[in-house]
Amino acid sequence: MLSATLAQRGVAYRSMGTDLPASALIAAVRRTAPAAILLWSQLPETADPDLLTYLPQTRPASAPSSQDPAGQTSPLPQIARLNSLQEATNTLGALAATPASL
Repeated sequence: MLSATLAQRGVAYRSMGTDLPASALIAAVRRTAPAAILLWSQLPETADPDLLTYLPQTRPASAPSSQDPAGQTSPLPQIARLNSLQEATNTLGALAATPASL
């Protein structure tokens, strides 16, 4: 659903899929320098909020986010917790519109 709302707004995104190893996610972040990263876990037992601490900050505007229906909180204060599809779409759309200053 989020991918459809981002596409409607013309926001480029990349979905990495399920069971992505942490090392592959970290490598992808280094390679692509995204404006935002959204991690989703449907169940508390599959969520690993500590993973956010290992993601490289590839540009000043980089903003990792988590969307968690299980209600877990973020381990870092700079991580935004997105509570709805509308909030995720608005936040990611605004971040994607922010120019990178490498």
